[in-house]
Amino acid sequence: FEINPSALTISVIEGENQIIASFKLSNKNILQDFIFKEMSNINFFDMDRTDLTLDKYESKELHVFLNTGNFPGVYLGEIIVMTLTKESRLPIILEIETEDPPFDGSIDISSESLSILPGESLDLDVTIHNLNFLENEVLLKYFVSSVDGNILFSEQETYNVNNQIEISKSFSIPKEAQEGNYAFYIYYMNGDSLATSASFFRIGEELDLSPIPTLSDRYLIFSGLIIFILSVFLLLINYLWKKRIKKKENKWSKKIGKIRKIKFSKINKKIGELENKKRLLNKSYNKGYIKKEAYQLSLKELNKTSRELKKRL
Repeated sequence: FEINPSALTISVIEGENQIIASFKLSNKNILQDFIFKEMSNINFFDMDRTDLTLDKYESKELHVFLNTGNFPGVYLGEIIVMTLTKESRLPIILEIETEDPPFDGSIDISSESLSILPGESLDLDVTIHNLNFLENEVLLKYFVSSVDGNILFSEQETYNVNNQIEISKSFSIPKEAQEGNYAFYIYYMNGDSLATSASFFRIGEELDLSPIPTLSDRYLIFSGLIIFILSVFLLLINYLWKKRIKKKENKWSKKIGKIRKIKFSKINKKIGELENKKRLLNKSYNKGYIKKEAYQLSLKELNKTSRELKKRL
């Protein structure tokens, strides 16, 4: 199944009425039952349902009701979408700002830092805007938090901003940080005013906005790996066997060649001996040493033997 969008980020002004956000759930498999579970550091949102059944290729737009009556700040949570075989998470950020803040800003996390490992650096650029030009001092508070609201670390610093400035920041992620989805967010503070900005990143292999592999998925991956290894092993055995057969064929071909050479050499020698006997027989007959009948009989036998030997060549 698929969830679109892969994350929800909502920004509102303090005092606004309840906001309704939505996302689309599309079923790519056979008929499936879906269960929804809400997780957050405080209860700032509710879904319009707790379960759903979708047929194959069926889609449904689902609604999330956000409680905007909380104090200004950033609120994090996620919706866990579960079936019998898969689990996927939809991260949610709710930003509540005071009305007409004199400062605001934006965050640009580098592509290399969208997925980092514990102990590595989170690199990003921050743009700070002075919106009313009456004040120029702004306090920035930085936070890194998991989507369940567990703050990994925070720090703060003050800037003088007449119009707009851009700053580059680098934060070292603790080596003991757990793998998962996180949010980096900033409070831009001046007096009682507060503006916010936030962005998702991941500590681990990749941004976890897709279904999480279950036990059955791991079994399929393991089975596929075993089949691949066996296939490579069988191909190697087949290659070595063919190589051995080819070597044997070459060996026997050489032996047969030698045998043929020996055989043909002996036959040719025998034929030569018969020809010599025929010459001696003719010579003896011409000189009258043997009678005609004996000559003809002997010549017939020699010719017969010679023909049989020539057939073997």
